[in-house]
Amino acid sequence: MPLGEGHRFPVTKYRLLRDKLAQHGGFVFEPAVLASLDEIKAVHDPAYVDTFCAGTLPEAAIRGIGFPWSQGLVTRTLASAGGTLAATREALTTGLGCTLAGGTHHAFAAEGSGFCVFNDIAIAIRRLLRGARVAVIDLDVHQGDGTAHIFAGSPEVFTVSLHGRNNFPFRKQQSSLDAPLEDGCDDTEYLTALEPVLPQVIQFKPDFLFYQAGVDGLLADLSQLSTF
Repeated sequence: MPLGEGHRFPVTKYRLLRDKLAQHGGFVFEPAVLASLDEIKAVHDPAYVDTFCAGTLPEAAIRGIGFPWSQGLVTRTLASAGGTLAATREALTTGLGCTLAGGTHHAFAAEGSGFCVFNDIAIAIRRLLRGARVAVIDLDVHQGDGTAHIFAGSPEVFTVSLHGRNNFPFRKQQSSLDAPLEDGCDDTEYLTALEPVLPQVIQFKPDFLFYQAGVDGLLADLSQLSTF
């Protein structure tokens, strides 16, 4: 997707990740099929979906997302959701499925935020796992605020977020279980915070688990800074 020179979103990370896995070997890559609008509208406000895809979303809403609108952005967004749907189907069949470009957890039902347009995990839960007990373990350094808000009051979905207390989003939502961490915490502090979380997830007895594996908690990843 065209972002323009100097845009702060590190879009090259997706290609670098794929190349790294390809060099490692042992992986089978499949291109994502685009999610349908009906699949997306099971979670997101239809008017929001239609205006985004048509390029008529108000400028303020585009600024909230953080990407300049383009047809390439629409295609990339539908592919991101489609990849998570495909990974979910794979997991239902084999026990495990992975996608390299999902995790758009800042997207709310009627608006995007923080480089997230549609919430791919929420779409997969609503489309493929209706009636199942689902847990979401989100270890991105930024709270999964959109996911938490979408499933607030849904007893069949247990949302967990370990995130920087002072990091984006600056207005936090209420997950089923939040573990906010201070800036600069080390590995021991992080694992100490994570350890009591996992038994609570197991106690919930989910039929299906989504793991959002954000690496931006690493000190070496500049996107973990509060200037996100």
